[in-house]
Amino acid sequence: MKKFAMAVVALGFVYAGAMASAATTKAHWKFDGGISGENVINTGGGDGVYSADILDVSGNDNHLSVWATGGGAGYAYRSDTASPSSTSSVKNTGGDPGMWCNTMNTWSPTAFTIEAVVRLENGNWRTIVGRDSLGANTQPNGDVGPNGNTSALYLQVNDRNGYSFKFCDASGVWHQINTENVRQGYNFVSGNESGDRLVPWTALAAVSDGSKMYLYMNILGSGNGYELIGQADIQNTTNPALSTGAGDGGDWDAGTFTVGRGLFEGQHRDRGYGYFDEVRISDGALTAGEFLYGSSVQQPQPVVQVADLINQDVDVTLSWDNAVVTGTALAEQYVFVGEVNTSDPNIYCVGKLNAPGSSVTASIQTDLKFDTRYKWAVVGLRTGSNDSFEPGESTLAELTDPNAVCSPFSSFQSLYSVPVITAQPVGGVVVAGSTFSMSIAATSITTPSFIWFRSLDQSNSTFDDDVQVGSNSDKLELTGIAAQDQGYYYCVVNNTSNNKVYSAVALLEVEGLIAHYSFSDNLNDSVTGYNGEPVNESTVFSYVDSYNAAFGKALNLNGAPEAVEVGRSIQNSMTIEMWIKTSVAASDGGGWYNGFGLVDAELPGDQHDFGTALVGNVFAFGVGRTGGGATTIKGTTNIVDGNWHYLVATRNHITGDIALYVDGEREATAVAPTGTKDAPSRIVIGSLQTNEKFFVGAIDEIKLSNYAITELQVAENYYNVTGSDTICVQSSKPLAKYDINDDCEVNVLDLAILASRWLECGLYPGCVN
Repeated sequence: MKKFAMAVVALGFVYAGAMASAATTKAHWKFDGGISGENVINTGGGDGVYSADILDVSGNDNHLSVWATGGGAGYAYRSDTASPSSTSSVKNTGGDPGMWCNTMNTWSPTAFTIEAVVRLENGNWRTIVGRDSLGANTQPNGDVGPNGNTSALYLQVNDRNGYSFKFCDASGVWHQINTENVRQGYNFVSGNESGDRLVPWTALAAVSDGSKMYLYMNILGSGNGYELIGQADIQNTTNPALSTGAGDGGDWDAGTFTVGRGLFEGQHRDRGYGYFDEVRISDGALTAGEFLYGSSVQQPQPVVQVADLINQDVDVTLSWDNAVVTGTALAEQYVFVGEVNTSDPNIYCVGKLNAPGSSVTASIQTDLKFDTRYKWAVVGLRTGSNDSFEPGESTLAELTDPNAVCSPFSSFQSLYSVPVITAQPVGGVVVAGSTFSMSIAATSITTPSFIWFRSLDQSNSTFDDDVQVGSNSDKLELTGIAAQDQGYYYCVVNNTSNNKVYSAVALLEVEGLIAHYSFSDNLNDSVTGYNGEPVNESTVFSYVDSYNAAFGKALNLNGAPEAVEVGRSIQNSMTIEMWIKTSVAASDGGGWYNGFGLVDAELPGDQHDFGTALVGNVFAFGVGRTGGGATTIKGTTNIVDGNWHYLVATRNHITGDIALYVDGEREATAVAPTGTKDAPSRIVIGSLQTNEKFFVGAIDEIKLSNYAITELQVAENYYNVTGSDTICVQSSKPLAKYDINDDCEVNVLDLAILASRWLECGLYPGCVN
């Protein structure tokens, strides 16, 4: 980019003296004064005991505490700092770090600023500053929420190599900014902190003024200053003040501010591993010039873009709040624009505005390219400056005036010449004969066209098995859905550029039984052909009589390495049914993956997986997710008794609700991670999917469905097989105060118990001496 066409749209600016934000510091932790290599000491008397050992230099006595002195939950001082004026920083000493302040729990400002100067290890969901809470988010905001598992506030690294600023307001509404591909982190190598220092320090500032929220980033040493990397309107709320949080935990309180860790699902997680040099919390919305390491005074505003199809470029209007500098008015303002991720590092002048003027805001228009990411800033020169720039020729590198003032850099993506998909199609599980629709959203400089396809495989690029099922609409509607409609759907979007873009695939499933393994002397699936194979090719399986003569035979497993592998046929909502008989207990443990695998799709580490197992002597079911936070539920009945038992696990992938049943009765429920669990490619029967922890016993009548059957259906299935047994349906169980003998019904037996207590009395004076 060498030249820009430029037209002045609004000239001049208003100079009104210094424009401070009137914000005040609430807490400021600088981590200074420590000896490099020594642990930050918790003098409070034990791990997790609050101790005011990291001083709040604001004078407000909102001191910070480390969880422990060193070890897995501690921090140590480091001499590596972001500025020569800082004497030390802190870095975690283990895998469970955390610092917290419990003196601001009731603070609920409408405008606030959270700042941090950090150098963080690579990874997802690294929380820098958080606020503890569980259940505060009660109201939706468009497509967001409510999600009661979130905390009240996060300034964190997200899973897109960017930063996020999120908070819940006092009316229960969630607000957020998510950025991507803007951060620089280091890969942890034990004992190699010299490598850490190759990554620059980053100063972050998250601001809410009650009507808008902003997220700024300053990569220190880059010379770019603060860049506005994200902003959003605060809307759909009756009270935009910061929530004080909700809930309570055994080791946390609602409203507590944390550094280096977040809270999710009421548990400490999302740790921010790395270096912290400074954290500041302010009561009010700071301006860019008031940030830590900040000297900018102008605020860029969102750009306005219009496609010029005749000249094949984009007409871009760049607007900003006019600069105000204490003591001296600006004589000239220059706008500089540069391409991001290009071989040309220069940032070019595209226009000049003279002062004084009467406008509070100023703007220029310039012609830019399609399909390009840009960054831009405004430089103000005072009267008497010797610098001068030629639009279309001069670069920002030519700036020499040390008294010049520069806005924060702001970035934007120019219009795409090809269509851009902004909302992907979403599949679902539907009942046969019903109607289902999915849609796509796309932006395009010209009217886009849409063609829909159904595929047998999970791919939008293998066309031999794809069938066109719709066109000319961003919505696909299917009526009278039958088994043949099941499959993966995607949409091809095109425009006059004739550069097609392909949506992600969306799985549409027809509600029903997907696989059935009756183990009648073979490993075949009688429904859709997901036939089994021995995990060990040399295994010759044996079969024994099943619970019911109608079942025929059952698979008999004698331990390692006997197990069966089948293709993974379920991944969203699901039901896993089976009959088992065993006299061999498994080892006990926290997760389902600690026991003997029954019907399992577990993967090592934090993955989108699931599985059922025998843990100790009870039935267990669990669901995992990337980033941690797997959920396991366990039954209460001892099933290691040499008798047959009917086991069922159900999951709703939209709500996260999971449940397990033993012999027709529900014994455990929880809310587990939501979404698709398709990381494993296979399911293993008789061991964990990782080929370990082999089950010893008989297993039969395994049924896999792509929806969660109801509690009543589970009870009915068990009754239809056993005949004489009755089942207590928990959702219909009478209140305990009426069902006195806890037999799941209120009858004359409960009345007899009540009558036997007739005239019992606990009144004083009267009955009690």
